[in-house]
Amino acid sequence: PGILMEATWDKNGDIDRVSFLGEVVHGKQNIVETLPKLGKKAALNPSRAGRDGSQWLSPMATFIQLLVSGLATGAIYALIAVGFTLVWQTSQTINFAQGEFVMLPAFFVLAAASAGAPFWLAALIGIALSVLVLGILFKFIVVDPMLKYGVLPLVISTIALSLFLKESVKDFYSSQAQPFPALVPAIDIHVFEAVISTQSLAVLAVAVITVVALNLVLNGTRVGRQMQATAQNATLARILGVPVRRMVLYTFLINAVLVAIASILVSPI
Repeated sequence: PGILMEATWDKNGDIDRVSFLGEVVHGKQNIVETLPKLGKKAALNPSRAGRDGSQWLSPMATFIQLLVSGLATGAIYALIAVGFTLVWQTSQTINFAQGEFVMLPAFFVLAAASAGAPFWLAALIGIALSVLVLGILFKFIVVDPMLKYGVLPLVISTIALSLFLKESVKDFYSSQAQPFPALVPAIDIHVFEAVISTQSLAVLAVAVITVVALNLVLNGTRVGRQMQATAQNATLARILGVPVRRMVLYTFLINAVLVAIASILVSPI
């Protein structure tokens, strides 16, 4: 653009080639003269100069930032994987709609927030609706009728459910990105030159608390041990008096809660 501003135009309204080529040559000369100067400045401190003029981070700062962000992202995937594994172990259900299960609670929360509910109340409403739709209705409408026909029909049903949920959200809400409220105010914390977001720390903290609470339920309560017995051997657990059907339902409810929490955590990122 700077070159074209200095060029002239002929009578027909076209750019004059001679003046245009002259400005191009002049621009190249300026570039050739400027680059060595920039190179000398960058060479004075190559470890600190970035392409955009910003400062590069030290290896320790880069490591800390990647570590925190990686742990936060991995914690979200851990919640999703734990729910998926619980459902698989207790009911032999391979849920190919698990990704859409993570998507849907965020729209429940947005709908409740749009109705005027504060964020904490909208989050509770989103979790409750997830338990109802992704836990109870999913088990009784999709899983129970198809499971008696084998694993393959159930897999196809979950794939169809995945497409249905995805297209339903596009039709009834929107396919455009929506602003989602954050768990905590966006504040940057500086640790050894590393910039750590409070959002990542909040995600990591909530995920760790959720996993620890689930572990206490599974290993420290009677219901948790019955759920583990159902997952290991449902036939033997039924002989010992364990209400297997109820335990299977509990795992679907736990999965719904886990995906709802994961959805709330990942949406602001």
